[in-house]
Amino acid sequence: SELERGDPETIRAYHYLTTTSQEHEGFDAVFVHVRGAQRPGPAEAQTAIRNLLRGRACVHQIATVIPEAVRNGWPLAYALSWISVAGGDSVMPPWVRHQFPEASRLLRRLRDAACTDPDCDWCRTQKDPHKLLKKWFGYDAFRAKPTGPDGRPLQETIVATAMAKTSILGILPTGTGKSVCYQIPALSQFEKTGALTVVISPLVALMADQVEGMRRQGITSCVTINGMLSMPERQEALNQVRLGGAATFRS
Repeated sequence: SELERGDPETIRAYHYLTTTSQEHEGFDAVFVHVRGAQRPGPAEAQTAIRNLLRGRACVHQIATVIPEAVRNGWPLAYALSWISVAGGDSVMPPWVRHQFPEASRLLRRLRDAACTDPDCDWCRTQKDPHKLLKKWFGYDAFRAKPTGPDGRPLQETIVATAMAKTSILGILPTGTGKSVCYQIPALSQFEKTGALTVVISPLVALMADQVEGMRRQGITSCVTINGMLSMPERQEALNQVRLGGAATFRS
């Protein structure tokens, strides 16, 4: 079939993952028809899954997750499906999280459990504040001042600490780029797992300015809810959150 010719490894992986349970005859028949081939064996399926995850997840977590595919077939299938569209307007449906809670755990394991291996391209990129600053905002370095006791820019320290999921209180003077300190961790988490970051701000003008500033950078995954919005504008923002297209939500 055209699907098998266009993306054989994806079809092969899903054929295996959706037929790991005892009652799988229906799905097996569908994939046999689509692929024109019998159910792949574990080695063939694991190779396909590994290739689909290459560059999209931690290499060490891939190595631990793949052998578990035989008992986590459907959860891994849903995790793979979301990963294939990560960073876009997609959210894992609530019923999937309810029926297959392991899918969310697998997603976090694969993409949000940063290792320290310098050869893991995924983790090295995703936990590097400088690379993410360049990626989303085009800057080569954080603001040189103010600095912390270690001489490191406070912007960088705050971003790195937040990305490590460590509680932090950051106090910076006005005009020294506080917004970047939560925008980068929020965008990183959104890209990795589809998570939403909620930012509470007391100033409507500040909310609007920050959302507009991100949109000027081509970042559309940010919305705001405040008393100055019309009902259609408010509903549009809530829809973006509901459909998985929002990384940051300002209120």
